[in-house]
Amino acid sequence: MFQVNDYLVYGNEGVCRVDGIRSLSFEGSGEKLYYVLVPFGKARAQIFVPTEGSPVSKMRPVMTKKEVDAAIDAVAGKKLPWIEDRKRRTALFRTIRAEAKCENLLLMLGCLYGRRRELAALGKKLAFSDSDALLFGETIIHGEFSFALGIACDEVPSYIRSRLERAAAQRVKIQRIE
Repeated sequence: MFQVNDYLVYGNEGVCRVDGIRSLSFEGSGEKLYYVLVPFGKARAQIFVPTEGSPVSKMRPVMTKKEVDAAIDAVAGKKLPWIEDRKRRTALFRTIRAEAKCENLLLMLGCLYGRRRELAALGKKLAFSDSDALLFGETIIHGEFSFALGIACDEVPSYIRSRLERAAAQRVKIQRIE
């Protein structure tokens, strides 16, 4: 069970602080205990999440710097291929968003950044559903990484790139030794 002032990641909201744990009743349901969450950077917003049941499964502790680095290292050299069929691609991105696993979100972002570059060279833009997936991924990844690393959100992309470049250089070194 999370405690007041703990930081956690909650589903699509990203990093939140537990502002309180209260007994509340909504729309005729009996009283239940709820976490009162305040999304990081949104001091006026509140989210009420039952302390028991399926919504709690969408809550997890915020990653540490070591875990962030391990997640970035885990995707180094990997690529999510572009799926031409929009419906299949949207379904895959929807699944990745729902699971909110860091490594899969990073792979999705890499795929979308690559596609955006390809389209920009042709004077085109991403489809709305792809832009929406990109924004979602950036919001979740940048928010959590920013919090875990103690850096500004706009510094996260360069941190990820730098870490990926180091991982690639390390792989080259290992291949030369072998």
